[in-house]
Formats: sequence, C-alpha cells, structure tokens
Amino acid sequence: MNDDATIASLRRALAAAHGERAMIYARMYETLARRLGDADAATVMREALRARGREIGQRMRRPDIDGFLDAFAGEPAEAPLWDMALPRCDAGGAEVRMGRCPLKEAWLAAGLAPERVASLCHVASALDEGTFEAAGFGYEIDTWQPGDAGCCRITLRAAS
Repeated sequence: MNDDATIASLRRALAAAHGERAMIYARMYETLARRLGDADAATVMREALRARGREIGQRMRRPDIDGFLDAFAGEPAEAPLWDMALPRCDAGGAEVRMGRCPLKEAWLAAGLAPERVASLCHVASALDEGTFEAAGFGYEIDTWQPGDAGCCRITLRAAS
C-alpha cells in the first residue's frame, strides 16, 4: 500500500472508531433516558465523561496553550477529522473552531433528529470539559446546534 492509501485507510478506521463511540453514547443515552428521564440521563453521562476527561487531562498538562492544543487536537494534516481552525491562539488563550465532528456526523447519518444530536453534543462535551479542567485551562464550549455550520466552538483561557 502506498502512503496515500495507508493514510486514507487509517483515516477511515479512525473515523469508524469515532462513529462507533458516537453510537455507544447514543445507545447509553437512550437506555438511561428510558429509566431516568432525559435530564438525569444527560447528568449521569456528563458526570462519567467529565471524570474520564479529568483522567485524560492529567496526562495532557503542558506549560503553554500551544503544547496543550498539539496534544489535545493534534491531527495529521493529511487526515483531519475535526478540521480544526485557530482564529486566535496566544499566551492568554485560544479560540478553537471545529469545522466538523465525527460524532455529530455519525449521529446525523444514523437518522437521529437534529435536536437529539444537539443534546448528545452537549453530553459528549463533558469529556472535553474534564480534560480542560485537569490540564489547567479555563474554557467555554458552544456545542453544535441545528442550523449551525461546522461544530463546536471552544474558547480556552490560560491558567492564571
């Protein structure tokens, strides 16, 4: 296999893995919502995801935001999954724009209603929240909403 074919194959495998993760989240949410209701299902999932994010964030601590962003969203230019843009990145923080998201794409491709996808995006963002907290950064996350272009918009603030 040549390099281009290898990269394409790895990108498909990585996207498929994220798609499976997305569908696991959706199934977990549906199961919990049947037992607990939508609000409690979201709360339970966010709690678990945030805790896992904190574990990840401990390993991603970096002295500067550039180093953290490389560890957090470093994706090869040849195979971007998030199509990340950085309209601003300096010593004080960064604005991160995700042009796409394999989780959102999987939920929409599975036929989930846009409103459910927006709820799942909010639930899934708890993983990032925990990661940012443990890595020592302040943050604001605007998750995707029906009608939005791209996906999440994240503002990170350097630790004070």
